[in-house]
Amino acid sequence: VRLGLPKTAQNTTTLRLIVGRTTDEEEKVIAVRLLADQFDRSNPTGMNHLILADLKQQANSASARLATVAIVSYSRLGYLPDSLAVLQAGRERGVLEDDGYFGEMAHMLMSAPAAEQLQMASMIRSSRNSYACMVVAHVVIGDQLQHALRPQTKGELTRLLEENEPRFGINVSHLM
Repeated sequence: VRLGLPKTAQNTTTLRLIVGRTTDEEEKVIAVRLLADQFDRSNPTGMNHLILADLKQQANSASARLATVAIVSYSRLGYLPDSLAVLQAGRERGVLEDDGYFGEMAHMLMSAPAAEQLQMASMIRSSRNSYACMVVAHVVIGDQLQHALRPQTKGELTRLLEENEPRFGINVSHLM
């Protein structure tokens, strides 16, 4: 169960005003996260397009922290037609390092259209990024939604994990 503000046009409007007007970085970071939570594929507020535009605008913020929060918030909405472009822009600006870039791509993989899945899986595999491997192992391979992956994508991800075995930090005391 996720706590937060109800998804209403009024809440979305208020959050958009805070994001657009406040100069306090911490307040803006919180408002960006709450604004992203207002997004829903069923678009109950009728404002999804404005939410996406605001998140993309904040992804270009001069504040690296705010830009990172906006990029990650955008990518966690699931695959969107410009999701990879938003990630790439953040990487090119130096806001996202490889872990953030490939890790977020791995998070989006399950919601990507079949045509994009293999390309994304190949990019992740080529990166040999250890964080992305952990995300793939946790989110993609372990997920019961594996049926959403094309067989070629599953094969690419299997090769990724075979070639780059994820290393999970396990505290033995948690196993007892």
